[in-house]
Amino acid sequence: MKRTKHTRFICLALSAILAFGLTGCGNKSSENKIGVITFDDIDKLADGGYYVQHGDVYYQPYFGQTSFTPGRVASAKDDKRVAWYGEDYANIPTMNKGDTIVYHSTQPFTEGITIERFEDLGYTVGICQMKETSSGRYSFATDSRKFNVDIKSDAGTLCQNGETTATFEKIGGVHLRAGNISRAGTIVGLSKDKTYDCDIYIGTDLHECKIKADVKALCSMEVFEIKDYNFDRSKTITFKFPKNLQSGYYNIGGFGIVRYINSTKGEFSESMDMNIPNDIENLYADADNPSIDDLEDYTEDIKEETFTLNKDADVTVSVIYQDSKDYTDAPIVKVVSSEAAYTLSKGKDNELTSSLSLKSGTYTIKLIGLGNRTYSYRVTKNEQKETKTKETEVQSGSGTGLNTKKSDSEKTTESSSDKKSSSGTSIADKIKEEEAKANGGQ
Repeated sequence: MKRTKHTRFICLALSAILAFGLTGCGNKSSENKIGVITFDDIDKLADGGYYVQHGDVYYQPYFGQTSFTPGRVASAKDDKRVAWYGEDYANIPTMNKGDTIVYHSTQPFTEGITIERFEDLGYTVGICQMKETSSGRYSFATDSRKFNVDIKSDAGTLCQNGETTATFEKIGGVHLRAGNISRAGTIVGLSKDKTYDCDIYIGTDLHECKIKADVKALCSMEVFEIKDYNFDRSKTITFKFPKNLQSGYYNIGGFGIVRYINSTKGEFSESMDMNIPNDIENLYADADNPSIDDLEDYTEDIKEETFTLNKDADVTVSVIYQDSKDYTDAPIVKVVSSEAAYTLSKGKDNELTSSLSLKSGTYTIKLIGLGNRTYSYRVTKNEQKETKTKETEVQSGSGTGLNTKKSDSEKTTESSSDKKSSSGTSIADKIKEEEAKANGGQ
């Protein structure tokens, strides 16, 4: 039915909002400069502040816009804790393996530092905490006191609607539904700095607007504490990250976020996987259970395979690799989910294997440091039948190292009737289909 009346949403310039002194929907950073803040004089460090020390230079951690109050540390991961970064993404300092965290305080301090890791959810529009409604749609609050809209982002103008609830119906001509929303209530699968046509309803009134995916969203992922520190016989104490800590984004004691690279080279690229879960219980493990990042060039030598479990199960994951004259060290193999990471143990000859109790969901087998060697893998479910254990194959396959792209291995999987249904085409692909239709199928 043809729409005869609607309200057209006019996206005002953010500068106009700031000129009138409106408060933001998200907690704002007071720092507007682009670039990492550094100090070369220890006397200039803030009292109660944490800094990354690299040589004689101190780098200040940085918060962008947040859905929480900066300075307050979390006791456990919290899906509501989101930090957004636009151009100020350049303000996050990079901490290399071997760098130290420096703390300066003139007051008594607790003998430990709380570290909160944040997951990189990718580029998106500046909205979080969208909730699924009974109809399968997603709604969010526009009340500035909820802190779930980034005022500095293109989506910040939505706060002008005051204290109300909006329904996000479409983006890029595609209905916004489950499968395209992260655990933090952000939209996933969007392209950096691309502008999307959006249909947003307040009540039954349609607000049409164009919103740019101009922010990177980070969400609370893990929380742990470091208690090992040293006095420097000056004005600071120093902490070091555990040697097995994965590369990622870390909130240092509530003072700000650093980008940690578990490599002495300290080189960062957007293609790096910054979300590999830590094995919290083995952060200080010996060298026989090394970190995934102990290979300095690991980002160039990772193969990935995935498998899915429809229900909780005891499984055995095994990988067999072939010898090579060019590579003598055994590869590292991890089974990774959104909640945990498991390292396979050495078996017979060139086999790495482990028996694991896993919850239902999708898992990634990460094979690191294969070089040019070929490999095969097998995942089996172990089901106890009276006094015997029955093995059922979940998935198997083979491949060759030195390929960071999606695996080309041929797979055999469990029957489709025993697999969890896929979430289907991503929203990015659906948007491309809609754009192609609008352009006459070109």
